[in-house]
Order: sequence, then C-alpha cells, then structure tokens
Amino acid sequence: MTGLLIVILILVLSTVFGLWRRHVDGKVRKVENTTLLRTLETGETVSNNVSETLLGESLGSQATFVQFSSKICGTCHQTRATILDVIGGMPGVKLVEISVETGLGLWDTRFNIRRTPTVLILDVGGVVRVRAVGGMRKEDVFNGLTMVLSSNGVAND
Repeated sequence: MTGLLIVILILVLSTVFGLWRRHVDGKVRKVENTTLLRTLETGETVSNNVSETLLGESLGSQATFVQFSSKICGTCHQTRATILDVIGGMPGVKLVEISVETGLGLWDTRFNIRRTPTVLILDVGGVVRVRAVGGMRKEDVFNGLTMVLSSNGVAND
C-alpha cells in the first residue's frame, strides 16, 4: 500500500511540474535593469548592451532576436522556425542563433544562459529588453517583439 501511495504522489508531482513548466516556458519577460548586470564570477558591473563585435553579426535596424541553441534540442528548432515565421518579411528585424556547443564564454556569465532555447530580444541599440526561456509560441514572439518595438518608439501596425 505504501508503494502505491509513493507512485501516486510521484505522478501527481510530475503532472503539477509539467503543467507549471508548460505555463512558464517561452513566456517573454521584460528585462528591468537595462543598464547594468553583475557577472557571476567577479562581481564586477557590466553593461547590458550587446555590441556587434560580441554578437559577431550586425544588429537588426529595429530589433534582434538572439537565440541560444544546441544541436540536440528539438525545442530549439521549433522555436527558431516560430521566430522566423513571425518576423519573416519584417524589415529591420533579424534572428541570430548562437550554438552553445561552440562555448558560451561571456554570454553565460553576463546574461545567465543556463538552458536552451533561451532567447534575448535586443532593441535598436543592442540593449537586452526581453528574455524568454523555453519553447516560444507565436504569441510569445509577437508580444516580445511588441515590447521591444515600443521601447524603440516604433508603432507596431
């Protein structure tokens, strides 16, 4: 009887965790502190801006999605396709994908990248305005982009 109760408890806890994870995955969160972040190792204060040098590519003229992915992550492939579907044909909005296999370096300490996919949405100046962890749905991508474009002073029609 005790074994059955343990199994039932594990099933209930697993279900609750799964439902919670489904609810929070991919939800966009506004990055409140857009000027400064602390690095984990040194405690030094660093800028929250992403330069084209750090990114390795030019920024979008309106917004830039930076997605951290791994080859074995199925959700990463789905998230990439969803982002491209939403931003396809939008001038000035681009997606840059960074593979975690090549080493995160400064990214993991500066922006706390701990899971794939993680998506940062940068404004026109390269400031991280929005962050999402986990698979994103179309409405999440659209909501994040709207937040960034409104911070740029661009109306989203």
